[in-house]
Amino acid sequence: MSLLNPTMDRVTDSAGRPINGGKLYPFTTGTTTAAAVYSDAALTTAHTHPVVASAAGLLPNIYLDPSITYDLKYTDADGAQVDFKTAISSGGYGSAPISAQAGASYVVVSGNRGATIKRTHSAAMTTTLPTAASVGNGFTVEIWDATTLYDNTISVSGGGTIDGSASRVQKPGQRLTFTSDGTEYTAAAANLSTGKRSFPYPAAAWKETFTSGCAAIARKVTATNAVNYDSLDFDGASAEFAYLITALPKSYKVGTLQFRVRWGTAVGSGTAAQTCIWGLAGRCYRDDDALDQAYGTLATVSDALLAPGDLQDTAWTSITPANDIADSLLALRLTRDAATDTLTVDGLMVHVDLRYELSASDDA
Repeated sequence: MSLLNPTMDRVTDSAGRPINGGKLYPFTTGTTTAAAVYSDAALTTAHTHPVVASAAGLLPNIYLDPSITYDLKYTDADGAQVDFKTAISSGGYGSAPISAQAGASYVVVSGNRGATIKRTHSAAMTTTLPTAASVGNGFTVEIWDATTLYDNTISVSGGGTIDGSASRVQKPGQRLTFTSDGTEYTAAAANLSTGKRSFPYPAAAWKETFTSGCAAIARKVTATNAVNYDSLDFDGASAEFAYLITALPKSYKVGTLQFRVRWGTAVGSGTAAQTCIWGLAGRCYRDDDALDQAYGTLATVSDALLAPGDLQDTAWTSITPANDIADSLLALRLTRDAATDTLTVDGLMVHVDLRYELSASDDA
């Protein structure tokens, strides 16, 4: 719904003077068929037709039905036209009201039509939409997860669906509009500013460590099609290391990070099914933190060689950096556990992906 006249519309003459007892005739656009307008946001109490202004020419609050496009005819007390507005929709005037709803759960009602439901709580939340059939085609409601940390799971009463799914998980900071077609709801695509994001770090972004470092960055080319790529080569006999210094944004949702290593071996080097174990550890630093501090717990992932000369990906694996904190410098150390794995040749690290969750729509 939308207020037609959020500042109290007036019926005036051509000189802008208010008309005592002026009238407003709402019609379905392009016709002379009377269209209902309402005195309340829930659209339960219709105004009489026409709507009559006060002695000062002021009209009462008028709410429009979002399923109707209106023509609005303004007349004086005797019915002589003084103004005409065409093709007015519920989005044309005023703003949708915001309904602040705290707590673990909230059930949307038909009276929330066109409103923004601002959800806040100190833990994960649920929000339930009314059945699409009960609110009909054209019912819309915006739901806003106004927290910075907690998800809001949105479902439909009675087992209804949202874009064919039983529920939609809304991330902190997201605002999503849900629209009923009378059968189910549709919603906008997920906001990429929040939720899990993947960040690429190619081999060239890493450096061999000062002590027990892997081989320096090497440029390679395939034999037939001359595909060029870089790699850091980790020995097959002893543990070697590489490091990366990057940063975590203010919008980073503190918790586990995930990593994935893209790697391989030289053509003809190694045997299928031999395993290579990669490990990653990290530490976060803020202003005035001492640099000489221990990394967090090393997380490892084992990956079996598929074929020499092929590129392959490890599984995603979780790590928690020491001193885990947002808006911080992140020091990472990558290793290959050659003493434990069974791959007897160099493992070529080509790329590392980091994935972590954001909990805000910006880093201000």
